[in-house]
Parts: sequence; C-alpha cells; structure tokens
Amino acid sequence: MEVKGNASDPAFRKWQLDVLPGGDANAASFLALGETPGEFSVPIDTTAYPNGEHALRLRVVRADSNYDEYITKFTIANAAPKAQAFAAGRYLAQGSPLPPHVVQFNKDGTFAALGSPVTFILLEGRLG
Repeated sequence: MEVKGNASDPAFRKWQLDVLPGGDANAASFLALGETPGEFSVPIDTTAYPNGEHALRLRVVRADSNYDEYITKFTIANAAPKAQAFAAGRYLAQGSPLPPHVVQFNKDGTFAALGSPVTFILLEGRLG
C-alpha cells in the first residue's frame, strides 16, 4: 500500500507519519519522516499489522517545535495465508514457538503455518 499526502506550513520544519494500530496513539508505529514540505509518498507493508481498523497520524512540525496533527482511519484486510496440503504420514515439526514434536496429517488434512516459520520433516510416508 502506498500512502500519499501533503505536509506544509508557513513555518514548516518537518513532518512525521505513524500508524496507530487499532487507532491507539499509545501504540504508535513510526513510518517515515521528511524535512521537505509538500507532497510525499510512503510505502506501508500492511502484513506487518493485523487485519482491522487502524489510523494514520501525520504530524506537521513548525520551526518553534509545535505541531498540527492529522488523523485518518483506514482498514487492513489482507488475504488469509493459504493452507499447505500434506500427504498422509508422520512429520516432525521444528521451529519457534513450537517445540520439536511429531504431527500426524490425514490425506484430506491441511495445515497453515502462522507466525514463526515451521519446518516439517517427513519421518514416514511419502510426499505428494
């Protein structure tokens, strides 16, 4: 996603753009800062935030260090990760936060690895 905006003031010093997850200013996440007034464009990796309503906060700072603040709400709706299909067999799951342990998958079963990467090592059976 690309955020485009305009930051200007007669006494312009700088601008700062933050994401407010869930609209919570106390959880602000810094995105970008610019020292040139006018139009700007900033890429945002929406997969870094959970789906749902959030807000962008633009602060336009003046030479005296006071600032004006502008809030714009937006919604993230990233597609769910695709599930990986596994053939029947026994697998060893390794990776944080999972401790190594054996996992059984059925022929019609699927598995979606969410969060930390997980590696599955085939112990018996066959792939595909």
